[in-house]
Amino acid sequence: MKKLLVIVLVVFGIMGAGVVVVFQLTAGIVDTTDHFFTAVRTGDLDQAAAFLSAEFKASTSQAELETFLAHSSLLRYRSATWDSRSIENDKGYLEGTIETDGGGKVPVTVTLVKEAGTWRIHSIAKETAGLVSQGGETELPREEELRNLATATLLDLAHAINSQNFEDFYHKVAKLWQAQTNVGELHEAFRSFMDQHIDLTGLHGLEPVFSMEPQLGEDGVLRLEGYFPSQTSVTIFGLGYVYEHPQWKLLEISIELG
Repeated sequence: MKKLLVIVLVVFGIMGAGVVVVFQLTAGIVDTTDHFFTAVRTGDLDQAAAFLSAEFKASTSQAELETFLAHSSLLRYRSATWDSRSIENDKGYLEGTIETDGGGKVPVTVTLVKEAGTWRIHSIAKETAGLVSQGGETELPREEELRNLATATLLDLAHAINSQNFEDFYHKVAKLWQAQTNVGELHEAFRSFMDQHIDLTGLHGLEPVFSMEPQLGEDGVLRLEGYFPSQTSVTIFGLGYVYEHPQWKLLEISIELG
């Protein structure tokens, strides 16, 4: 009996040592990923970009990255728990959950590559929220994601109006809309907002209220109607989106100030 106890203790000792070794070997990929999301939380996307691979930065603009992070609640990063971590040659893999400031949980998968001896993030994948059919077709997302979507869109518009430059806004809308318009036409469509010096950045920190239940039509267009209440005015919106993997892209927009 004593010999059996000794053997069991030795086995558990070996297992424990194995866990320690795995955590030590994968510490680099965890550190890089945590540093990236910490920079995201502070709003320093230039610093966050330092932890991205060359191919990531070549294929994704900063505006596209910011939109993805905003739409997926990752801009509100609080902490991360990595349930699975592994390294194969010069590739690293993390699977886990991001906890947001609002207490939300966002499952993510991060792939990293080693460049010049340093780990860099190669891709970030987030599980699609809401109902998903067996064929993988996205249906209606959960309400928190819809609120984030509406807020991100109006803040993108606010930046375009304030800078009087719709280049970034144009590249964030759906390809179908891009095919039907151009940057100059968008600029003209919102000229009255610029002439009146309307500043929508005050919507930051406010939560939109949906005046009707969000709907996903048979045409695949997600439609949101509602308003942002404030002490001085109300911003009424109508938004339409189509899904272009991996995110919803703006197809139509109407704004009214009351």
